[in-house]
Amino acid sequence: MNRFLAFLVRMLIAIPTAATVWLVSYIAFDQTFMFSTAFSLAGAILTYWMISVYLKYRFLRKHRLTGKELSIY
Repeated sequence: MNRFLAFLVRMLIAIPTAATVWLVSYIAFDQTFMFSTAFSLAGAILTYWMISVYLKYRFLRKHRLTGKELSIY
């Protein structure tokens, strides 16, 4: 997958996740604004990282490569 397209996919998933986590923590769990923001940022970063790992895994499986054979320079 193109690097820009992979970045776009990760961001298109991470941003709504952050918004959802913020709304749930602020409204449902009655957290303060700062805690809700911190939780949403943590959720977005975790989601971004998990999608990145998944896309890398899928790329390696598709091309039948190992992690050592993949060169990202």
